Amino acid sequence: MDRRLGPSDPGAVAAAAAASPRAGRGLSLRVKITAAFVLIVVGGTAVSTVLGSRIITAAVLGQARTRVRYGLAAARLVVAERLGDTRDSVARAAATERLRTATRAGDGAALARVLAALQHESGVDFLAYIGADDLLVRRPGGAAPARLPGDEALRRAVGQALRGATVGSTERLPRATLAAESAELAARAHLPIVAVPQASPDPRTEIADGLVLVAAAPVVSGGRVTGALYGGVLLNRNHALVDHIRTLIYGGERYQGRDIGSVSIFLGDVRVTTNVLTDAGQRALGTRISAPVAHAVLARGEPWYGRAFVVHDFYVSAYEPLRGGDGAIIGILYVGMREAPFLAVRTDVMLSFLVLVVVGLGVVVGLTYLITRTMIHPLEAMVAATNKIAAGDLNQSVEVLSRDEVGHLAVSFNRMTGSLRTMQEELQGWAHTLEQKVRERTEQLVAVQARMGESEKLASVGRLAAGVAHEINNPLGGILTLAMLELEECAPDHPMRRDLETIVKQTLRCREIVKGLLDFSRQSAARAARVDLNATVDTTLALLERQPLFHNVRTTRTFAPDLPPVLIDPGQLQQVVMNLVLNAVDAMEESGDLTVATAADAGRGEVVLRISDTGAGIPPDVMPLIFEPFFTTKKVGQGTGLGLAIVHGIVTRAGGGVEAASDAAGTTFTVRLPVAAAAAAAAEGGG
Repeated sequence: MDRRLGPSDPGAVAAAAAASPRAGRGLSLRVKITAAFVLIVVGGTAVSTVLGSRIITAAVLGQARTRVRYGLAAARLVVAERLGDTRDSVARAAATERLRTATRAGDGAALARVLAALQHESGVDFLAYIGADDLLVRRPGGAAPARLPGDEALRRAVGQALRGATVGSTERLPRATLAAESAELAARAHLPIVAVPQASPDPRTEIADGLVLVAAAPVVSGGRVTGALYGGVLLNRNHALVDHIRTLIYGGERYQGRDIGSVSIFLGDVRVTTNVLTDAGQRALGTRISAPVAHAVLARGEPWYGRAFVVHDFYVSAYEPLRGGDGAIIGILYVGMREAPFLAVRTDVMLSFLVLVVVGLGVVVGLTYLITRTMIHPLEAMVAATNKIAAGDLNQSVEVLSRDEVGHLAVSFNRMTGSLRTMQEELQGWAHTLEQKVRERTEQLVAVQARMGESEKLASVGRLAAGVAHEINNPLGGILTLAMLELEECAPDHPMRRDLETIVKQTLRCREIVKGLLDFSRQSAARAARVDLNATVDTTLALLERQPLFHNVRTTRTFAPDLPPVLIDPGQLQQVVMNLVLNAVDAMEESGDLTVATAADAGRGEVVLRISDTGAGIPPDVMPLIFEPFFTTKKVGQGTGLGLAIVHGIVTRAGGGVEAASDAAGTTFTVRLPVAAAAAAAAEGGG
């Protein structure tokens, strides 16, 4: 009996009750509740801060990316407009009468003066005339006519103009072509390459080619094309163009004294004009693009949108390839915004949020402390009453001051003390009941021991039967041999023949009994193997069904497909099936319905065989004896009483079990055998 609920030792209980609050005293409940609220608020704030930071960052940078996309589209339009202006300027110059007059007169000096004036009026960096007849180039400087430089892009534009077309395109012109037009152009195009982080390695130290807006138009005189006028605008160091684009897109927005946006035009992967500044405040001419952007835009010909490293800082950037007149990629157009201003906005928002959180946290702590102080006071009264109950005084109750959860707790506490008093009175009755149950379990154990004794006696009978069988087997063999020899030599009409036949018949019957004894006593060696139950049962039934006693028996097979194999001696399994089937046919007096079914019990890891007949059934008083050796209900001479005992022994040795169920409608024997894998594991464990 548990004495902790009784008052038998109030001194010890009281001491323990008095000591327990001090021993377990640490943080008070008020502090714990307050700390829990604070942790919840802090945890929620931390999660909200992380998620909010990501959401705000994504929103701010998303806005920046959208603005940069629009900016790149605007920059593309400005460059295209500048190319169109160059084409229109060259076309207007080619259509002037003074140019036609100068070309018809063949006066080189006059033509040079006209070209110089037209170049100044058109606002291009170079302008030249090439005659359709001699294909010689005349330039404003008055130099002697010369052949057109061997640059393919320039030749392509001039060729289209000589065929009557006005064309314009962005082209990469080599240093020699620029120098032929003007030494100042060649000098302007030259840029030293400056190493910057995140750019791919490059052995070049300078760039001399120029990125040029090239235009060409036909000169028509007398109804035919007499020549072509070509010119262009060099983009290298053309900062007015990129500054105009930046002003158009970003206005005058600045952050920490620097422009928020930037525009660059690249020849290949080198900046030839830009308003991105170095740390020294100079334009970052000659700097190269980062390797990932160069690979995407120059190698794959794809636009790039996203975060990119620009010279010395990260920008929200947009890049797209610039293509020449033949469609080849010759450069890149870039528009970007510094990432720092947007991150600063994110930081300001998050700091404001954290300030509000800190203020709210202080309010939560104060309110939580006041609320818990009001809640804890009734609980303290309950603790005092609990200590008295622990000391053995069950006549305790607390005052119900509210109707909330604490009030409900007080009601429950009072109900608990009443239950404890009732329980104390019931303990004696429970002790009596427990003693009665102990007596009943003791009687059951005695019965089990008696059954175990019967099992031992049965095993002793088996061993005795095995010894007797061995002693009888050899004399029986001699008697049977001599009787059969005498029977073979005895004439059919000899008076001893009938006696000899009786001797042989009874000796054979004795031998069968001895064989059954040996099987029952487990003296026959068994060789276990993986056996298909369906195949063995079907084969056994096929052998038995040919016998005359099965002529009036209707056999129904219900075999479950894909049964796992069982681990058993195949011959012994066939003997089990044969004994059960023959018993069923005998019970039906050779006329009735025999049902043989197999199934798999996956939950128990077993294969099940059920053999049912429609005989008269087994009486209830006989059922407990059917598996005992030498017990039989058959007539004398028709059975040895060992069939079911042998079945029971074979199935048990294989790790299975056999059961019988019977009523007036017939009898069903159920054989359970473990599947081969489970049986092998059990055998290894037992070994």
